[in-house]
Amino acid sequence: SANNAFCRMFGIIDQAYLIRNNISQYFSNPAEWEKIAARLIANEQLEKVEILFRRPDRSTWWGCFSANLFRNLKGEPYNIDIIISDTTKEKIAEEELNEANAALHANEEKYRNLVENSHDIIYTLTMRGRFSFVSPSWTLLLGHSTEEVLGEPFNAFVHPDDITICRKYFIDV
Repeated sequence: SANNAFCRMFGIIDQAYLIRNNISQYFSNPAEWEKIAARLIANEQLEKVEILFRRPDRSTWWGCFSANLFRNLKGEPYNIDIIISDTTKEKIAEEELNEANAALHANEEKYRNLVENSHDIIYTLTMRGRFSFVSPSWTLLLGHSTEEVLGEPFNAFVHPDDITICRKYFIDV
């Protein structure tokens, strides 16, 4: 038997339909049920197994599947309690997050390639005016290694005649 929520999740109108069909048909991959049944028979309790389910109309949805096999006094299987929750929205959100992370990684890689191969000096400063990043072109054009520059104040690399202009610029920004 199954409750009404189970029938709704699986797109089943009445429990009679459910009872006359093998549970494996509700798995997107019916052979997966055989694996689950074997684990249950081996006395393994299943908790929160992610399964792609299939409705009679062939649409699919993701569910979190937990099951426990109960045995009679002789040790023979007699009942399986199954709890399924619909996790389709969470699965879609996870896939979208993975896609967004992949796109972000690709953009970071593109940015890194642009910065590392630029002939222009590219740098970032902390709020206190210290270098937090300098591109490889800094070393090529000015001769200072990255290690010499990072953490140092910007004005340490400015010609003394230009210090006043630079300070004014940073104050105005």
